[in-house]
Amino acid sequence: MDGSGNAIAAWVGFYADASHYAVLRAGGGWGPAQTLSTYVQGQARNLSLAVSPNGNAIVAYATNHDAIWAVSGSVSGGFSAPVFVGAGDYGNHSAPKVAVDDAGQASLAWSESSGIHAATRSPGGTWSAPVVLASQSSSSVATAIDGAGNAIAVFGSSYSWHLAGGAWQPAAALPAGSAGGLVVADPAGTFVYADSGGNAFTFGAGATAFGTGSGSRGSLDDLKIVPGHAVMLAGGAVSAEPVS
Repeated sequence: MDGSGNAIAAWVGFYADASHYAVLRAGGGWGPAQTLSTYVQGQARNLSLAVSPNGNAIVAYATNHDAIWAVSGSVSGGFSAPVFVGAGDYGNHSAPKVAVDDAGQASLAWSESSGIHAATRSPGGTWSAPVVLASQSSSSVATAIDGAGNAIAVFGSSYSWHLAGGAWQPAAALPAGSAGGLVVADPAGTFVYADSGGNAFTFGAGATAFGTGSGSRGSLDDLKIVPGHAVMLAGGAVSAEPVS
């Protein structure tokens, strides 16, 4: 959902393994299903949808050969043709995760049998060549980006920063005892990471220490951020905390 209350959903259909989307306008109903990708790119699977506050939207997906593709556009304006981002390893491991900001900058991370890979998108719409962040694969990958284009990828028990104008930094260890989980960022540069046990940390772009966590709140199901607050679903309960 964007900042105006417009919602979007994306899914893989049965026919020809194409992917589709539909938009729910604020105060209105669902629009018709539209095509995102077709069998030409391969059998789409493991879709990841990201929407920025101003309505920029990106859908990333893997194909049956683990190739990574991305479709970019906006909630209100539709989408361009799919763009190839990275080759796969035929291991069928990839579940890409994508994040986008109001300028159209994006971060994309995924796991292959050969390790963790990541790419970034410029405001002009060009995807970088993928880089390897770690040589070991992980069942848990997440990414977030703020309004300045600072991005983070979290995978296994490690993380890596890609600060605006720079490159992906060497992987570093998450706080002791933390692994997996989700990460989010707001346009102002506040990042929140919650591990798989619902222990949440708040920090700024480029941080090398995440500070004191909130304490475990049970198995993590979801994490969202809006200016001033982070909302977490963990242990079957919803909690909201002020962040800055």
